[in-house]
Amino acid sequence: MPTETLEPTQSASHLSSERIAALELGPEAEWFRIGAAPAVDIARRGVLKRVLLALVKAHLCAPRRSLSTEELVQNVWPGDRSAHVSARNRLYFAINALREIGLRDLIVRVDGGYALWEGAVVRAQPNARSQNQ
Repeated sequence: MPTETLEPTQSASHLSSERIAALELGPEAEWFRIGAAPAVDIARRGVLKRVLLALVKAHLCAPRRSLSTEELVQNVWPGDRSAHVSARNRLYFAINALREIGLRDLIVRVDGGYALWEGAVVRAQPNARSQNQ
C-alpha cells in the first residue's frame, strides 16, 4: 500500500525522534499507528477521527501552528450551536481519548490550542475516493 511521507521542517527539543518514529494514518483516518506499534482502529469513533484529521491537516500546512479550541470545535462539529462550555468539554474529552489510545506524546498544547508535535512525521494513506476519481 503506497503512502505519502510528509516531514516537518524542525523537531521539538522535548521529544526525540526515537520516542516517536512516525504517525501513519489510514484512509479517512480510520486507523492510526505510531512507529511499529499495532494499528489503532478508530473507524467507528467519528469525533476522534475528525479531531485527528483536523490536527493532521493543520500540521501538514504549518507544523508549528496550533488550532484554538474554537477552531477545532468548528472543524469537528460544523454548525453546532451548543453552549461554548459544552462544546469545549466535548473537545477536551475527545483530545483526552486520543491521548489515552496512543497519541499522548503527539498531541501537544501550544499557545492555548492544540497541535501535533512539530517534529512528527506523518504518513497518510491516500483516500480511496481520491484514487478512484
